[in-house]
Amino acid sequence: MSNCKPQEALQLGLNVLIDQNCEGDNCRNHEFPYEINSIISDDKRKLIKFNNINDVWDYTKLLRRESEEHQKKGSSFSTLNNIWEQLPFFVCTNKIIDEKAQKDISRYTYSTDTNTPPYSGSYGDIPHIWIQKYYIIKQAMMLRDQKLREKAKDGNK
Repeated sequence: MSNCKPQEALQLGLNVLIDQNCEGDNCRNHEFPYEINSIISDDKRKLIKFNNINDVWDYTKLLRRESEEHQKKGSSFSTLNNIWEQLPFFVCTNKIIDEKAQKDISRYTYSTDTNTPPYSGSYGDIPHIWIQKYYIIKQAMMLRDQKLREKAKDGNK
């Protein structure tokens, strides 16, 4: 992802997976500042304080590194999936929702559903960053669909 920074790529993927807004009820991470017990393997007893969204993204970087280490050891879960599963333990999803990411998702959905190009012109005219975003969104959509199928299957038991 040469043009798309890791945080932007992760935020875009997470925005695809967010299926509802938090209303603040029973959300202990809804307002800054707040503290959590670390969920990182080596820091389980450490207390982490979040004062703003930058603290959230700094902590997410640590989770991403831990996820990448697990993948090197053979874990089959993607970094996006790992962080998505841990998100409720350290941040309110409302803090992750990003207007720019939501516009990219809308553009992807519209162009896919209507079979129209996201930008005018030929393939060579499409910005390289959009091609990267397209694949990030596509991967996240596949993960979302997989999770929805699993949820439906579990609900039918």
